[in-house]
Parts: sequence; structure tokens; C-alpha cells
Amino acid sequence: QQVGALHAAANLAAAGGWALSWRLRKRHHAAGVLAGLAATTAAATGGWLGGHLTYAMGVGVDTNAFSAGPSTWTAYPAPVEAGTMSAATVAGATLAATRLADGPAVLSGRCSHRGGPLGDGEVSDGCVTCPWHGSRFDLRSGQVRRGPAVRPQPVYETRDVDGAVDVRRAEPRSMRTNPV
Repeated sequence: QQVGALHAAANLAAAGGWALSWRLRKRHHAAGVLAGLAATTAAATGGWLGGHLTYAMGVGVDTNAFSAGPSTWTAYPAPVEAGTMSAATVAGATLAATRLADGPAVLSGRCSHRGGPLGDGEVSDGCVTCPWHGSRFDLRSGQVRRGPAVRPQPVYETRDVDGAVDVRRAEPRSMRTNPV
């Protein structure tokens, strides 16, 4: 919160400094150039702080952005039971699963908010609640039902095969995979 407040203050100072620079330059005041330079310095500082918030602290970043998971049918290696979540790693992605009245439900096991373990979450009313910050996600659609999360959970297709569960991710967005 402190870094966020400094980021906001630097951006406000930059906007105010540019407004002051404009007024001074309109009156042909030499100090307008200095005000503009100070405003640009404040903007650069605010930009650096914003980058620090995003890239170093992960604020506002969907923790599942580059977690692709299996694109072909793959066996889910843990038991899938009604009323509880189970966690397993499939094709390099952590998944969380439970069984609903109409069949299994599998979604990404890392909460999109801050990466909390949804496999340890509580299941109720067709939703799973993240044990870290209380975000609730619909088990069928992955949609956020209660924050602080703002990004939905990736959901996997499921099928029952002889009592076992197979999963795959049919992801239409090609940007899901990390190009590097």
C-alpha cells in the first residue's frame, strides 16, 4: 500500500507540475521549463514505481497468465470427490478438482489474485473459496463471485473414464503460452 500511495503521489505531482509548467510558459516565465523538468522527473519516478508494483510485487497480475496445462486429454492423478478440493500437477500446471452433482469440475489450482492454493479451498454452493484472501470462484465457469480477485480462474474440460477423470484445456487465446 505504501508503494501504491507513492506511485499515485508521483503521478499527481507530475500532472500538477505539467499544469504549472503550462501556466508559467503561457506567461513567458522561464521557470516553466524547470517546472516541466520537475514534472517529468516525477512522472519517471511514478512509472518506475508502477513497474515495481507490477513486475516485482505482482500487484494486479493474473498468476495464471502463462500456465497452459494439458491441451490433450490427460489423466488427473488424484482422487476427485464431492465436497472437497484435491490438488495435483498435470503437464506442469497445478490444478484443483472436485466433483459436483453433474460431474467433475477442474480449474487452475493457483488463485488468480495472489496464487493461493485452491486445492486447500472450501467448496460450497458450486464455488471454491481461496484460503488466503477469500476470493470465491464459480467451479464451472471460473468466474469471480467475490473478490479481491478480479480475473477468472482458467477452467479445464473434464470427462469421466472408467471412474477416473481426464482433463484438458481448450484455450482459444494463443497468448496463454509464454513465447520465451
